Amino acid sequence: MAQRDKYLEHDTSVLWEAIEAHPFATLIGISAADPQVSHLPFTLQRSSGPLGTLHSHVAASNPIAADLAGRLLVVFRGPHAYVSPRWYSNSNRVPTWNYVAVHVRGRGRLVTDEALKDKMMDELVARFEPDTDGWDRGRLTEEQYRNRLKAIQPFELEIEQMEGVFKLSQDKGAADRLEVISGLERESNQPALVDYMKHRQE
Repeated sequence: MAQRDKYLEHDTSVLWEAIEAHPFATLIGISAADPQVSHLPFTLQRSSGPLGTLHSHVAASNPIAADLAGRLLVVFRGPHAYVSPRWYSNSNRVPTWNYVAVHVRGRGRLVTDEALKDKMMDELVARFEPDTDGWDRGRLTEEQYRNRLKAIQPFELEIEQMEGVFKLSQDKGAADRLEVISGLERESNQPALVDYMKHRQE
C-alpha cells in the first residue's frame, strides 16, 4: 500500500481497534493466477499469534474457498469522506478524500476441527447479536446446526503483516485540519472519521 509516511499507522493496538470497529472486510485470494474476491465479517483474536489471528468463513460453494489455504489479503475499510476546498479559509486548496484503511496479509488455514468450528461460530454470533434476547445456535436442533455447518468453510488467518493508512489531513496545518473537521461535521455523515481527526489534533 504505497502512501506517504505521514499517513501510515504502525501502532498495533490502533490497527486492531480499527479492525474491530469495521469488521466487514474484503477478502482477496492472492496465490492463484486469477485472484478471487469475497466480502466477509471477521473476528479478531488478539492473543493468537504475534499480530493476532482473523477468523471467518465462506460458503463452501464460493470459488474463493479453493484459495483459503494460500496467501490472503484482507482489506478493512474504515470511515471515509470527501473533503471540499470550500471548507478552507485558504483558497489555495484542492478536493481530496480522507479515510481509514487497514490491509492484513497472511496465509490462510482451513478449519476442520469441529470444536474449533463451533467456537468460531459462537464468537461470530456473540460479536454481533445483542446482549439480551440474542440468537444463538441453541435455537436449532443439533441436526439442523450440523447440516448448516456442512454448507460453509471456516478458516483462520494468522496475521503476518498489517498496514494502516489513516489519511486525516496530516499534510495540512492545525487551522486547516480544524476547518476540515468543521466541514465534515456539517456536511458528512461520518462521525467516526471526525473522531479520528479530533484524536489526532490532541
